Amino acid sequence: MKNTTSATAFSPQEKRSLTGIASIYATRMLGLFMLLPVLTLFAPNYAGATPILVGICLGVYGISQAIFQIPFGMLSDLFGRKLMISLGLLLFLLGSIIAAVSTSIWGLIIGRLLQGAGAVASVLMALLADQTSDAVRTKAMAFIGMSIGGSFFLAFLVGPIIADYFSLAGLFWITAALVMVSFLILWFVVPSLPTTKSFTGHFSRLSEVVKNKMVMKLTVGVFFLHTLITLLFVALPTLIVNHFNWSVSQLAWFYLPILSLSFCIAVPMMLYLERRGKINLLFGLAQMGLFLGMLMLSIFAKSTTGLILATFLFFVGFHLLEAMLPSLLSKQVTADSRGAAM
Repeated sequence: MKNTTSATAFSPQEKRSLTGIASIYATRMLGLFMLLPVLTLFAPNYAGATPILVGICLGVYGISQAIFQIPFGMLSDLFGRKLMISLGLLLFLLGSIIAAVSTSIWGLIIGRLLQGAGAVASVLMALLADQTSDAVRTKAMAFIGMSIGGSFFLAFLVGPIIADYFSLAGLFWITAALVMVSFLILWFVVPSLPTTKSFTGHFSRLSEVVKNKMVMKLTVGVFFLHTLITLLFVALPTLIVNHFNWSVSQLAWFYLPILSLSFCIAVPMMLYLERRGKINLLFGLAQMGLFLGMLMLSIFAKSTTGLILATFLFFVGFHLLEAMLPSLLSKQVTADSRGAAM
């Protein structure tokens, strides 16, 4: 009798690659997430701080990410994934150190700008796609999401505590140390596979990526998915704090069970339906979860049950699409243009 699970099981090399790349994501994101609940609380104490400059300090990371994400992905197709990831981590390390030693708001802004310039998320996704087969890639993307979620939980638990004792400088120094750990994982845990890099025809391949309608549809889908999650976290923390009369440091106790349960439901559902080729049904369920979650938040946010159920439905949809969209995207292009596409 044919073993139906072997095709979707990770090989030893895939397990090693996934473990290493997920660990890099987790350590890198942990440093960033620890800053989220406290940055706007401590930044006004820096010399020269104004409300506008504090807002810039918070948002400049995303701006530099947007500017450098695509160039890093494109260059990784030419010069290799590990080299570009190392360069990105170096920029992230430099930004963390500058922010840690700064006493003015402008120093914080420059540090955050450099942190964002180390935009290696697309390269890490391309590296994961390079080192996993099509059959297990969606599952691998889901585990990446789980590692980021774990970082989120831990960061919201310990970030405010560390900031209370060591202020923002302490958080930035810890972030710098985590970047060094990421360097070690990249070069000593993640396997180095042979790659073929060539300038010949590179720009024609980029043109094919841009003209690929499915790639563009998936890219737009990712854009709107991340727009929704950003909007959610603009409103949701305030809703939770006001409803339960909690402090910021208690938010993780709301997120932890909901994100864990939604992930445990979304991933088996995704793997089951994907194996049976029911991709359209999967997309429909994911979109329904996002829609119902947002709709219920707008209507039942003052109800404890409504707040919990709405957040749960939203994250079931989010987990499904967060794993499916990059996985499908990686299958639309060849390996020599995967970095640019991601």
